[in-house]
Amino acid sequence: MCLRAVLLGGVPALLAAPLWAAELVLGQVVPLDDPASIGNQLRQGIELCLADINRRGGSHGAALRLVSLHRGPDDVVPRTRALLAQAKPVALVGMMGTGPTETLLASGLLAAAAVPAVGIRSGASTLRDGPGARWLFHTRAGYAAEVSRVLEHLRTLGATRVGLYHERSAFGAELRTLVSQRAAALRWGGVVLQPHAPRAADPAPAIAAFVRAGVNAVLVAGTSESAAEFHRAYRRAGGGGHVVALSTVDAAQVLRHIGPADARGLAVVQTVPDPADPTVRFSRELQALLERSGPAAPRATPALAEGCIAARTVAEGLRRAGPNPSGERLRMALESIAELDLGGVAVGYAGPLRGGSFIDIAVLDGHGRLRR
Repeated sequence: MCLRAVLLGGVPALLAAPLWAAELVLGQVVPLDDPASIGNQLRQGIELCLADINRRGGSHGAALRLVSLHRGPDDVVPRTRALLAQAKPVALVGMMGTGPTETLLASGLLAAAAVPAVGIRSGASTLRDGPGARWLFHTRAGYAAEVSRVLEHLRTLGATRVGLYHERSAFGAELRTLVSQRAAALRWGGVVLQPHAPRAADPAPAIAAFVRAGVNAVLVAGTSESAAEFHRAYRRAGGGGHVVALSTVDAAQVLRHIGPADARGLAVVQTVPDPADPTVRFSRELQALLERSGPAAPRATPALAEGCIAARTVAEGLRRAGPNPSGERLRMALESIAELDLGGVAVGYAGPLRGGSFIDIAVLDGHGRLRR
């Protein structure tokens, strides 16, 4: 049974004749043009866990099927509108990006279609507290929790002066506020703030500013490529401070960009368990699913794990919503989840959790492995 349809150009006839008496479609609109992209890793994780859910009987006897559609940087609304019209998903799952999701919310499309979105790859507070946020169900911790964890960790390592290397964007502006506020609460001195262009940034001016200010720890908030370039240039310039990249950075993309030797020592915040960690039940179950998939199984990555978490979360919502659910019934069912234990990682919406809670910090070694 085919469990997916990946559409790179438009939205042709999407749905093949089902092999089940009924099926429920889940939709995803993310960048898919690069096979190694975060969007494709999320998609692979969703599909992997939907296949497992279907092997166990699906949702009230209905098969769950993912329809994924490629989008560019500026067309999330028309692409999502096309997907909703053609595939009629009961929910969106595994979406990504602060800006695109803010644009989608501002369009009113989710509310008008009464379709919730589960598993947003962003920790922005605007997507948790802003207008329309009732249609978003996060499965990761927010940036505020990340910043608190990182700064507290750096204090235990003896850091006394912190810098923030951030992209010049709404995301970067939020991190400026969060880092400055938390550093003040910890009674640190002022934060050295260094913005950069979102793409093709030269890190040299920021590095010079950090060195002049006596910074001995730097938080990096931006893309994987900008984090990689900064870390390589900082180390080659003799920078000896701790460098911690927030969860927008994907370690695999960093390694792909600069290699393990230059990536060595870069710490990366993880908002899902390490897929290779045998001490975490979720990771053991994920590895078992990958082994069952045989030689064609995708590579285990944090983004793949995040997609799986989103799939299992929406499946729990569908279980609670009952047979033949509407998007509104699914939204109400998701809101009833106080704490869903997925095996070492929990999500919830009815209590104080309001999303995911898992945060860890791992460091790349000289062999390209994340060490804790």
